[in-house]
Amino acid sequence: MSVTDMLPNANRFEFEYVGLKHYAPAPDGRAMFAIFGRLVAGELHQGNLIVVPASDGSEVVGQVSHFQESFYYECGLPFYHTVNVDPAPFCVFIAAAASGPQPRCPGRARQCAVT
Repeated sequence: MSVTDMLPNANRFEFEYVGLKHYAPAPDGRAMFAIFGRLVAGELHQGNLIVVPASDGSEVVGQVSHFQESFYYECGLPFYHTVNVDPAPFCVFIAAAASGPQPRCPGRARQCAVT
């Protein structure tokens, strides 16, 4: 059973992405990467736990750090704490464990349930 199977449908978000970029580690040592795409279901909040498919078939579990308009452009979205379904694409920045599987692109990220 996947960690996303344990979350009620009403609370799930899905983020369909077509771009991936790795960044320097966060100050706490966690790996930082961003995915570029669009939210296709639910609401996405800063601090949400997120599951991203990994290149080896497993899953990368991380935490939503912030949002940006693109990999390089940050105007208004970094000040948002919640993003709703919108046809406009944007970036989700994610902090994850420094070691472990690498995220796959393209993919569909989902909300992670904690048990």
